[in-house]
Amino acid sequence: MVALILARGGSKKVPKKNIKLLGDIPLISHVIESAKKTKNIDRIFVSSDCDEIIEVSKKSGVNIIKRPDYLSQDLSKDIDSFIHALDFIGNVEEIAQLRATTPLINYLILDKAINFYNENKELCTSMRSVHETPDSVLKFYRKEGKFLTNICNGINSYEYSSLPRQMVPSTYCPNGYIDILKVSTFLNGETFYGDKILSFETEFTPEVDTLDDFNYIEYLYYKKLRQ
Repeated sequence: MVALILARGGSKKVPKKNIKLLGDIPLISHVIESAKKTKNIDRIFVSSDCDEIIEVSKKSGVNIIKRPDYLSQDLSKDIDSFIHALDFIGNVEEIAQLRATTPLINYLILDKAINFYNENKELCTSMRSVHETPDSVLKFYRKEGKFLTNICNGINSYEYSSLPRQMVPSTYCPNGYIDILKVSTFLNGETFYGDKILSFETEFTPEVDTLDDFNYIEYLYYKKLRQ
């Protein structure tokens, strides 16, 4: 299995977050080292527009893809970077996507996820790792002007928001632990993940989007070291 890590340099909320030190190791290096320990990942690629990220990644011995600026903007889509990366990766059937901003991953879980995908690959168009949300998002609202509308409006004849928690279906949040994309799916004009997304459930897995997220992950990291 080939792993691809997209790590652009233009983060605004947490500047240079992909190489921000967690302990004495950059975030992206935590992810790379976990991937290198697996039995199922034999090649690792880092795609980045940032020379600093590239230099850090080179020290970990991975393959580097220099991504052009036009694929590294705030609104750039992963699918376009994946298509660009194929010119460097070559002919493969699937790619495991790992994220530099999800550093607290375990290589044993990565192997378990890939094994699960391989057992079910004929049934799906992709696989995403998820964890259960503390509250079902079906109880949430969206805003329309000054007013709130139940997020399920038009789907059900009653409002989930007024029901006891035990009566509302569970919902799951993609968490960036590991996704596996079929090249045939996103090259054939379908959506990135296709219409049959296999679910691989993990424990709650935080990712860095804000400084508060990083501080929480740092707390969890040092807590684990003390155990």
